[in-house]
Amino acid sequence: MLMNKLVFVVVVAICTLTEAYKPIIGIHGFTGSDEIFDEMIAELNSYQPGHPFFALDIDNKMASMKKLQTLVDDAANLIEKIISENEELFRDGFILLGQSQGGLVSRSLMQQRKWNITKYISTAGVQNGFYGDCGAWFTKNLTCEAVTELMYSKDLQNTFSMANFWRSPDRDLYLKRNLFLPIMNNEEGTPSTPEYQKMLKENFLQAKEYHFFASPDDEILHPWYTSLFQTYGPDMSRVPLEDQYIYQHDTFGLRTAIEQGRVHFKAVPNVKHTEWLNGRIDIMHDYIFPLFD
Repeated sequence: MLMNKLVFVVVVAICTLTEAYKPIIGIHGFTGSDEIFDEMIAELNSYQPGHPFFALDIDNKMASMKKLQTLVDDAANLIEKIISENEELFRDGFILLGQSQGGLVSRSLMQQRKWNITKYISTAGVQNGFYGDCGAWFTKNLTCEAVTELMYSKDLQNTFSMANFWRSPDRDLYLKRNLFLPIMNNEEGTPSTPEYQKMLKENFLQAKEYHFFASPDDEILHPWYTSLFQTYGPDMSRVPLEDQYIYQHDTFGLRTAIEQGRVHFKAVPNVKHTEWLNGRIDIMHDYIFPLFD
């Protein structure tokens, strides 16, 4: 009888603890899939047994190359389905985690949808654009100028995710011909209405905490500090966030959240691009898991 009571108490305690966990929704990156979260989910189950984790099984592999707005819409529809099917689980909000391209997709989701997001986490997120490694695109003989011309063509802007976050160091060119990132950043000269710009800013501020992780040893992102909302200047020098229009004019709420103490930027050496999620259990335990509540 005593043993039965003890078992009952343990089961109730575990169920109560599981219900207290905030569910996590994870979004993979360019050419990735939901499987990139498998190792993290397995390790999390030993760290916090029963913590609900939904790795979005959508737009995997080659399908992740669709234009970014399509990826955002697809992910939003799936998240809304997950929430509607698990209303009690999501009653007190959820944690949104995006990796690489998924960092920008998840940030855009947050800006375009009003949900109860308690924490936003971006690991190696391409938050402020990508420019470089030009020989890896299309053909090795192309210069960065030629790649930029292709990326900013109407065809690629309307079909290819990489083109939507390709950020030329020529800011005027970027603002004029990139049809996605300047809009999400609420930068000057976009076709967005004042109402849409207001929504992007208000929705971005819905989370209680924002965590942006990057590594100088990323080896994939150019520049690696795009994950911290920094970028290249015209001479390819590093431009701090504080020197940019998006901060000085608080275009989408990032500065407000920083000044409120809700934003945490973390640069960690010796972490390769995907090691935030797999291959480095120490990284998970030191930086990511403590944010899962």
